[in-house]
Amino acid sequence: MGEAGLEWLGDCDRVNGLGLSLTRKIVAGGRDHTRAGLYLSHSASFGRSGAVVGRFEVLDQRFDGGSGADGTRARLVGQYRQAVSARLQWRVSAEAETLSAKAAPESFDRVQMAAGLTCGFDHGLILGLDLTRAQVRYDGLSPLFGTARRNDITTIGTQIHNRNLKLRGFAPVQELSHEVGRSSIEVYGYDNTTLSRWG
Repeated sequence: MGEAGLEWLGDCDRVNGLGLSLTRKIVAGGRDHTRAGLYLSHSASFGRSGAVVGRFEVLDQRFDGGSGADGTRARLVGQYRQAVSARLQWRVSAEAETLSAKAAPESFDRVQMAAGLTCGFDHGLILGLDLTRAQVRYDGLSPLFGTARRNDITTIGTQIHNRNLKLRGFAPVQELSHEVGRSSIEVYGYDNTTLSRWG
């Protein structure tokens, strides 16, 4: 599972892409599904130290055995990042996604905004901070609760690693994040704190 496509180069470090995407997700509770479709991508330098990246994809989503969530998923994402100095970089991004599903309560529109920065310190220490805000609006009424579902999600996270300390050739990254989800249907609300290590 993955992607296959073509890229062509332009001036100002422009890179355009076109390809096919195929993803298989194994999810607990019998929600295994496949997504397949097309993507377009673009990246380019902006000024002396900035860069812009964009991607648009349209995917057909199918669950094993069929589901009301089967349908067409479209997603558009853009990011701008700027290197302020050799040790400081900031970034902002915006994302919009929609799912047109067989069942109206499974269809949704999602909008997300994010901002973050990465700072380098002496002795190879690198710290990252990110703040994300997302809103999800579902179509139709929930068959169980009889009301339309509206979710608001806020996530704040920090990542830390030292590029001089490596394990099997990689610098392990420690990540701490806290996510707060609020919903028009109370049972879908949550507070979740996660500590993870990867790399």
